[in-house]
Amino acid sequence: MAQLSSTRMERTVVEVNNSWLYSSGPVSHGLYASGYGTIIGRNIQVYSGGKRSSSFSGDSPIGHVYVYDSIAHAAGVGSAIFYALGDIYGENVLGLSEMGPVVFSDGGNTINLVDCDCTAGLLGGVAMFSDAERQSGATLSFTNTKFITTGTEMPGLWFGNVIADVTLSNSQLVTNSGILVVANYSAITQSFDYYAGYSDNSNLLPAEVTVSVTESDLTGDLVAYNGSYISWSLGEYSSWKGAAYSGYGKAVFDVSLDATSQWTLKRNTYVRNFTDSLSGLGNIESQGHTLY
Repeated sequence: MAQLSSTRMERTVVEVNNSWLYSSGPVSHGLYASGYGTIIGRNIQVYSGGKRSSSFSGDSPIGHVYVYDSIAHAAGVGSAIFYALGDIYGENVLGLSEMGPVVFSDGGNTINLVDCDCTAGLLGGVAMFSDAERQSGATLSFTNTKFITTGTEMPGLWFGNVIADVTLSNSQLVTNSGILVVANYSAITQSFDYYAGYSDNSNLLPAEVTVSVTESDLTGDLVAYNGSYISWSLGEYSSWKGAAYSGYGKAVFDVSLDATSQWTLKRNTYVRNFTDSLSGLGNIESQGHTLY
């Protein structure tokens, strides 16, 4: 394990290449960066067996993690493939998190994944939240990337107490739950095994998420809770089979399509704003449902 720490801002850089790593935990990560440091891993194979032992971790204060051409397996509760308190970049990473999401992100972090294929077994494919005050500036980008979530209630992407921008390009979210995106007034406790509600933390705000989809075919629903907001746009020959609805309380949705994209409704859907570049709305298949 490589650990970076600093009392200054000199941004130490460490490279780890062609290595096999094993950690038994608890709280024992594979690659680990903090203190404004950067760690770069290439051709890494890592197994993290313990609780809260993520494969590739950027911790506080801001740690930057870059991983290429690697394989990761995290088995313990709360052990993600990527844990972000800083910038995360992953390229050609094959990952399995048995009891956690693929990505944990706490705060206004930047996560960019390219050519990755990863599976999550708890919470969601991505769990992006803010543990304290709601933060803005969080970004998530998938390019030619596939995420699978195995649980019957797990969304592909989950957001709580954060303002985030998401880009999905030529990517897949395959969910057993049939839910693509969740936005909520919520966070994640230190147990890392459930979503916290008001009784756990009353100092929260609704999530606000903007998702731009290009060159992707997606199936599943958008679900917002407790005043949260999801903006969903389809472009560049994308298709979506799904609907948008409130899980609890007020929910706000904006949906837009360009002329090359298609939406097939799975249930009645209420949106605040709807925009379609195709004036005749011929790229919407209602299947007997109504868009309000």
